[in-house]
Formats: sequence, C-alpha cells, structure tokens
Amino acid sequence: MVRLDTLRGVQVETADGTALVVQDLLIDDSDWSLSYLDLLLPADRDARGGAEAKPLRCLLPPRGIDWLNTDAGKLHLTVWMQELRDAPTQPLPVAGGEAVRVRVLEPAR
Repeated sequence: MVRLDTLRGVQVETADGTALVVQDLLIDDSDWSLSYLDLLLPADRDARGGAEAKPLRCLLPPRGIDWLNTDAGKLHLTVWMQELRDAPTQPLPVAGGEAVRVRVLEPAR
C-alpha cells in the first residue's frame, strides 16, 4: 500500500521514457478506488519548437500503470507519450468545470 501524499508529485515515466509528474489523483467516492491519475508534462513545447505551450495535462486510469519503483521514487506507465498526446480532450470531471479540459486516455484492456 502507498500513501496518497507519496504519489502526489512523484516522477512518472511513459513506456518511451518521457518524464511526467503526478499532479493529483481522482478517487471514486462510491468505492474509494483510484479512478485516474492527473499527469502533467512540465515543460512541453509547441510543435514548431517556439515558446513554451500550456502544460499537457492528462488523465490516466490505473490499468495504464505498470509498476512503482519505490527505491527511485518513479512510477512506470504502460502507455507511450504519443498515446497521451492523441487522447481526446474532455472537461475535468471534478472541480474546474467545462472550461478546464484535459486529455483522457483509456488504454486497451
């Protein structure tokens, strides 16, 4: 078992080695299971290599998690960065409303 405050802010690595950070966790209050990780790509740049774009935020369900290396403090994912970039955007399903849109990836089962 891992404490919530341990996961918030932990380093994350996609299957192709892209570094992200766990920004928050979304918990299903009907059964208190982890529903999604709110992930942040800290210094994403636009396709033309110009000024920094807004950070890429995405939601990833638990089945997108491979393993947690507690020694290195790194969470490894089963998905590639391009999968996160290509995921459809949806309103953030918690406080923030329609204006706050994030990419939501549902990995293949």
